Amino acid sequence: RLIHGIAQMKSTLAAKLTEQIPENQEELTKQMDKIVKVAT
Repeated sequence: RLIHGIAQMKSTLAAKLTEQIPENQEELTKQMDKIVKVAT
């Protein structure tokens, strides 16, 4: 579960760094929060 969470976080973070639209940034932040809750 932890390894899967790390892989998801890596891809989400990469998407967040390339995203310019603030609404999409917020959605990616929510996804990151969800990944942390599931992985821990």
